[in-house]
Amino acid sequence: MKLHIFDSCPFCTRVKFFADVKGIDLPTQYAALGVIPISVQSQIAKFVVPILEMEQDGITKAMVESVEIIKFLDTQQPLLQSYQVSDVIEARLAAMKPITAKLVYPRMPQLSLPELSDPEALKLFVDTRPNVLGMSLEEALDNTEGVVSLMLEQLEQLSQELDIASYLSRDREINMDDIAAFSELRNLTMVAELSFPKQLKHYFETLSTLTSLQSYPRISK
Repeated sequence: MKLHIFDSCPFCTRVKFFADVKGIDLPTQYAALGVIPISVQSQIAKFVVPILEMEQDGITKAMVESVEIIKFLDTQQPLLQSYQVSDVIEARLAAMKPITAKLVYPRMPQLSLPELSDPEALKLFVDTRPNVLGMSLEEALDNTEGVVSLMLEQLEQLSQELDIASYLSRDREINMDDIAAFSELRNLTMVAELSFPKQLKHYFETLSTLTSLQSYPRISK
């Protein structure tokens, strides 16, 4: 098996985080933005990551969708009771998404992200982000202070909605809400002006000990 990912893709992080938690040695191949890996080109209709590439009976097969990949990886001695993120956390992450984009996208070109290491991939990213953000990357960076304020409100809500205390006290096992939350929070670590609320920070740092995934260098405006 081989996992094709973008380092900054939260759904890729979900799969990689789960594989680490379960102790699965899953070879990872970083893809470049806009460049479909040759080995799976014939297996996918649209280039999205993550992609789990498998070879069965000499035939290459590809699986997409993070939840389906996690289900597949959890077949033997299942770790999770459910593979769905709760409605409450799903809604919170959806509310955070446009705010996260305004904080993260302007900083991504300043990091050594594998998915942007190719000059054409970097150009594609820079050229298309204003359409997503409704402003230039420079304008988004200049607006950091106001956007951080909005994100802190969201993080306070997330901290209340996650069952953090019971996880930290080991009264429950890890679940999909934890995996999804960690994956979103990891990208926010690149924002130098943003500090997580105390309990959420402890929760994130505890989850971080379970994985080889690293927090990002902190980039200021």
